[in-house]
Amino acid sequence: MLAQAPSPAPVSTLVLPKGTRLEMELAQRTALHNVGQTIIAKLTAPVYADNRLALPVGTEVEGTVAKIHGAKLLTRVQDGMGGDFSPAPKVDIRFSKVELADGGWKAISTQAAPEGPPLHMVSSAPPKTGKVAGLERRLSAAYHQQEDAFENLLKEQTKWQTLKSEAVASLPYRPAAIAAGSAYSVKLTAPTVVTSSDPGPAATAPLPKTLPAGLVLYARLQSQLSSQTTRWGAPVIAAIQRPVLDKDGRLLIPQGSTLKGKVVEVHPAKRWGKAGVLRFVFTGLELPRGAERSVNTQLQAAATSQPMVMNSEGGVKATPPGGKNAEVALAVTALATVKGDADNAWTMNAGSGTHLRIWGTAMAVLLARARPLALGLGFVGSGRTIYRRWIGPGPAIVFPAHTELIIRITPTEPHGPALKR
Repeated sequence: MLAQAPSPAPVSTLVLPKGTRLEMELAQRTALHNVGQTIIAKLTAPVYADNRLALPVGTEVEGTVAKIHGAKLLTRVQDGMGGDFSPAPKVDIRFSKVELADGGWKAISTQAAPEGPPLHMVSSAPPKTGKVAGLERRLSAAYHQQEDAFENLLKEQTKWQTLKSEAVASLPYRPAAIAAGSAYSVKLTAPTVVTSSDPGPAATAPLPKTLPAGLVLYARLQSQLSSQTTRWGAPVIAAIQRPVLDKDGRLLIPQGSTLKGKVVEVHPAKRWGKAGVLRFVFTGLELPRGAERSVNTQLQAAATSQPMVMNSEGGVKATPPGGKNAEVALAVTALATVKGDADNAWTMNAGSGTHLRIWGTAMAVLLARARPLALGLGFVGSGRTIYRRWIGPGPAIVFPAHTELIIRITPTEPHGPALKR
């Protein structure tokens, strides 16, 4: 007798309230043609309603180009000095449809959203090994089965696509396009009914007085934090976006719960390349039904578009621009100045902050007449890199409102060392 195939999970309806936020990004580079062009993005964070999964990661959202903003004259001049003669325009997209669990599409109402730079998750150093760390990892795995959205989308990009995108992006003249990974964040301007096959939690579990160490919470900041304007002791509030279930599938911490904390370390960015430093912790958890608990937490990861590093205690420090290229640019600038030789143009372009990068190097190597131009662009790029890295103000830490945070419950209050500047 043939075994019967399992019946599909029943599909029911959920209401996404007005103000529900959708976080998306483009999965691939999209050539830009005109206003009204169709754009397809994918959700990078799941959307929950009534503690049930309404829209999973990877759900497609359709929109149209609402407005194209050309680059300003000053921007064109500055980019041209670095070898970029076709700066990318800014594009606003109005998303109007979302894919449902049953394969259909549902109309949604949103405001036009500007594109943002690609986001990545910056994570703290791995916890120490041992029995306690192993227990925390097992607890975390039991509570959260869904892999991080940013890692999933990153795996979809092949090495060849990355190389091709880099080559096209560094052309002095290139077709207008929206870069792969461009991020969009929109809010629903009206309630929307969607279908879902998620049954949701079976029951509600009593909230223990002490939350288990290793429990992972996904939350979003309610207001912006900046190393330049935020003061020590300033309150920090985040809203939990995903319900937390216990090992029996019961609801432990509902969606919409609030984390409350404060800034415990902050240093503004200063001249001579001193980068900004910021650290905050959450010490209280408030449930929608009114229950409150004291918690010990540590920032595990945060979604950001700027380069930064996070230590094992959740402290964040901005990474100075230039990196290794700054040292190369300084050495090559000195070498080219002493020798006065245009043959150093390819080395200058390879090590400097010029836009041309690999094309500037190829131009200097293959075309003898182009070497003086490549050398000049190399000097401009090197000067910019050196100024940003050592002379000008260092980069500040900025977490915009609604930044996605991954927070881990710790057994004791973290008292880590201050980050070196």
